[in-house]
Amino acid sequence: MSTSQYADQKKPKTHIVVISIMLCLFVAGGFLLCGKYGFALIGSMAGYGLALLRAYKSLDGMNGDISGYALTIGELCAVAVYALI
Repeated sequence: MSTSQYADQKKPKTHIVVISIMLCLFVAGGFLLCGKYGFALIGSMAGYGLALLRAYKSLDGMNGDISGYALTIGELCAVAVYALI
C-alpha cells in the first residue's frame, strides 16, 4: 500500500535471482518426483499470479488480505488442474 512505511523500500537485485533459481528448482523437482502431476504446481502458480495481479491493481497496493486471497485462488487452481489430470 502506498501509505505503508515500507512503500519506498528497495530490495536488492540478488533477491530476484535467488527466488527465480529456487522457483526453477522446485518446478523441476515437482515434475521429477510427481511426473505429470507437476502441472498442478504450474496451475497453482498461474492462479496465484493472476489473482495477485488483479487484486494488487484493484486495491493499489499489497497487504495481507490480498496475499491470502491470491493464495486461496492459487490453491483452487491447483486442485482444478489436479482434477483434470
